[in-house]
Amino acid sequence: MDLQEAYKVLGVSENATENEIENQYMTWVRRDNAHQSQTGTEKPFDFELITDAYNVIKSYKEYGSKSPQEFDSFRERVEHFFRYYKIHMLVVIILIIVCGSIVQAVVDHRQDEKALASLPPENLSIMLYGGYFSPETNTTILSENVLEVIPSWDRVTITLNHLITKVDDSMDVSYQGKNAVLFATSKPDIYIMDKENFNRHVNSGMFQPLDQLEPSLKNFLDSKEMIYAETIESSTKHLYGVEITDTSFFEGIQVSKDEKVIAVRADAKHKDNAMKLILELTNENE
Repeated sequence: MDLQEAYKVLGVSENATENEIENQYMTWVRRDNAHQSQTGTEKPFDFELITDAYNVIKSYKEYGSKSPQEFDSFRERVEHFFRYYKIHMLVVIILIIVCGSIVQAVVDHRQDEKALASLPPENLSIMLYGGYFSPETNTTILSENVLEVIPSWDRVTITLNHLITKVDDSMDVSYQGKNAVLFATSKPDIYIMDKENFNRHVNSGMFQPLDQLEPSLKNFLDSKEMIYAETIESSTKHLYGVEITDTSFFEGIQVSKDEKVIAVRADAKHKDNAMKLILELTNENE
């Protein structure tokens, strides 16, 4: 049925509005319902033909000049296009996301570099290593404690490497692995460890003999705060650590009662400043 015939069958003009079309069709619906309630009389109109005419007109109003069949064909072509190129589109989307992430990382890195460049030079870097402190420890407080001890310094950076003592699930294993990588790749000037972890690492040769950096420490040969040890490279005992448990370094933070030992990394960048801090903290215990 073409459009012109549909208008004639429905009984409206070709300029009829949508409301007029709807009203006319509802008139036919009511007439059909009324006729069905009558028995033994022949219906003077073909309601199915009228409904077909109504649908043709509605389709034209909805799809424009395309017939419903033409519209379905167009839709099938669109769906075929998206099915065929779906993988390609996904790859493009992933590439866009990856490129966006790389750009954002570069921007963040440059912003971090600008932020670091605006800071004063670093006087000392310290890593807290072990399970004697909380992973949420406020490192700003620790930095301020060091700057209270040595006011002439401008900046001290603190890194936390918190160890868990009990592994319960895969998340704990992953956390331990992350800590191991941080310990292996970071190069702080100073480590502050619980005594158990210090004893575990002191023989590896990763620490600087303190008595070679500061001969005056020999005056403390009998002090319980001085920790001597041998290494795999030398059978001669040297001073590698100083116990600083009760010093001002830990003021304002929660730590366990374990003994804390300070040691200097063998390839520390600021060895002189590291020894300066150790001497200041050692003098507090006198």
